[in-house]
Amino acid sequence: MKKIKLFLLFSFVAVVLIGCEMGDCKSNQNLSKEEVIEKARESINGLDSLNQETNINLVTKLDDLEETQNIELESKMIFDDQKNIDSIYTSNVTTKNDLVQTFDFYKGPDGIFADQGNGWEKYSGGENYATTYKPILDTFLDVVDDLEMTELDSDYEFKFTGRDGNIFRAVGKPYSINYNGITDDEIDLDIVYIIEKKTLLLRQSKIGTKGSLAENNTATINAETTFKDFNTFETIENPANP
Repeated sequence: MKKIKLFLLFSFVAVVLIGCEMGDCKSNQNLSKEEVIEKARESINGLDSLNQETNINLVTKLDDLEETQNIELESKMIFDDQKNIDSIYTSNVTTKNDLVQTFDFYKGPDGIFADQGNGWEKYSGGENYATTYKPILDTFLDVVDDLEMTELDSDYEFKFTGRDGNIFRAVGKPYSINYNGITDDEIDLDIVYIIEKKTLLLRQSKIGTKGSLAENNTATINAETTFKDFNTFETIENPANP
């Protein structure tokens, strides 16, 4: 019986040690805001690949008329040594009221291709990577001094709620968020950035904005981006199969 207990105890200790090694339990705890910022700034140097999910939602209400638009974006990307995008595959679905449009994009060593609903073809249009990791990290670093940090079990959370024209312009830039007829200082903001402790990489960005011209004339634009699966793959298959 004692041997069984000892074996169970040893197994428990082994599991805990393995778990700490994988999750880096002891490091990056109780960091100051300045330390988190600096480590988050440096952490991109070790970033080679990731998956990204972005959802952008627009709702406008003019008297009794409501219009909605939603953009769902899924991307897989690989970075070069300068942290520029070397390869990327993106699937984009835009829904405006009842109209749905799709746009799939691939860039890799074998060329650039796009599928705009009629099959894959060689692509010669412009490229826009404004909502990928580095621009959003740069935005976070631009506004972080005005954000309040809270330490969570596995993350550091940075938040801002209120109105600030400078913050609005910065966080809205990657997503091209603009309001007509309202000054930037009149936009209500609800902003959250999540830095994960394990890697000190930016894991999530939530940008909530709301503007009002009158009681029944409002618009809300929300953009949420989640980064995950850091450094888990080295190639992206070309979906066009040229």
